Amino acid sequence: MGPNRLSGFADVGKLPYVHAFTNEILRWQPITPFGDPHVLTADDEYMGYHICRDAIILPHHWSIGRSHEVGGDPEVFRPERWLANPDIPLAAFSVGRRACSGQQVAYNPLFIVIARRLWAYGIVCPKEDEQIRAGELRVSCQCGPL
Repeated sequence: MGPNRLSGFADVGKLPYVHAFTNEILRWQPITPFGDPHVLTADDEYMGYHICRDAIILPHHWSIGRSHEVGGDPEVFRPERWLANPDIPLAAFSVGRRACSGQQVAYNPLFIVIARRLWAYGIVCPKEDEQIRAGELRVSCQCGPL
């Protein structure tokens, strides 16, 4: 890695901030709104709510990512939360026993794409008076020497 070499799969363990950045992207703007449906096999109670047997439960990824259990200020994009606590639940690949078995098949290429983009582009913070709203994406390019 460095100015003359792109990151590859052999570098995955050497880039903890890229892991944190990737997890924060998946938390802040999940790819899918819901996880796989779960059917209750027995009546249950959760936080004072009675849930009947055979009810279908859909985990809502966006809401899970906005829980204060993700390290405070859930509306703020802050990859450092994953460095402080790498065990924060990441709902992007669903939760529980039926979590996506192909998680690494999807996550690893995403990780490499993000690592290579961070390597290739100059990323700057917005100006103080410039606000970026969640869900708004801006990309700009400048010509320069190759």
